Amino acid sequence: MGVSGGLGGATEAETVTSRYLEAGSPICCFLPSCRKPFRGTCIHANDGRFYCSHDCAEEGAKIDLSHVETLKRKVQGK
Repeated sequence: MGVSGGLGGATEAETVTSRYLEAGSPICCFLPSCRKPFRGTCIHANDGRFYCSHDCAEEGAKIDLSHVETLKRKVQGK
């Protein structure tokens, strides 16, 4: 079953994977007090960030994370 919304017939799993890749393929929880590495799965919260658990996603929704800077990967060879 495709996802509507002009995604060119992408499945829901492909759409979620795309959001993960667009976010820079995070490997750990976005919550600064946690930062646990993902163990095979992660939670994509309503704020667009990725967390290790529903508890961390709920905590992230309660606090102001606007001052947290997402680190970008360093490009090799530059």
